[in-house]
Amino acid sequence: MKRILISILLVATSICTILGQSKLDENTTLAISVETPSGISNKNAATIIENNLTQALVLNGLSATESRFTTITQAVLVNKDVTASAPAKYITELEVSIFIADLYTGVVFGQSSFEVKGVGDSDGESYIDAIRKINSRNPKLKTMIKKAKSSIIEYFEAHGEEIIGRIDAYMAAKDYQAAASEIYAIPMICRDLYNMASERIAYIPVEDLKIVQGNINAISKHFYTESRNDRILNILGGSN
Repeated sequence: MKRILISILLVATSICTILGQSKLDENTTLAISVETPSGISNKNAATIIENNLTQALVLNGLSATESRFTTITQAVLVNKDVTASAPAKYITELEVSIFIADLYTGVVFGQSSFEVKGVGDSDGESYIDAIRKINSRNPKLKTMIKKAKSSIIEYFEAHGEEIIGRIDAYMAAKDYQAAASEIYAIPMICRDLYNMASERIAYIPVEDLKIVQGNINAISKHFYTESRNDRILNILGGSN
């Protein structure tokens, strides 16, 4: 009962400051994962797009590490051709869609499509040439990343009161692992919300914290039960 009363007091004194106050912490970066692309059978091309996306995230002030937020890449072959010239040149045309999504909520924060064309001395070379067109400094990719970053911060500003309420409900029900999962799932870049939620950590038993803290798998299971791949497919199905 004491823990519940303390939790209620925390809400009463601080919930009024949560809305609109999740500020960018200059010393903290937002982490976004890079998924293995789908629809790209050429392993070298798949590695190139993964590396380019990783570099693009870093160039735009983000951390390309494991996170609830992730980039999802889908490639579709539009056309293949071979010229009648000597020597023959191979042509590959692709449509590549890139999404930035939240695995926990299923929200897609960024989406862009790239139509690229590659030419090479072989089918594989033309495919790789097409993929290389989506480089880390691609203006369209840069715009998508920056907009997604802003949208993520805005999302937590808008849903801060709801998140705090959910954490306190778990605390009241003594579901401490669920409460801890909700707390540690908040991006640290949303400093005010993260700090407010973190005040509850002092009232969570150490044994529950140990299970959740730093364990992204344990936190993920709180938000979804399917495999990571199935989760991505479900998100993409909802974004179409």
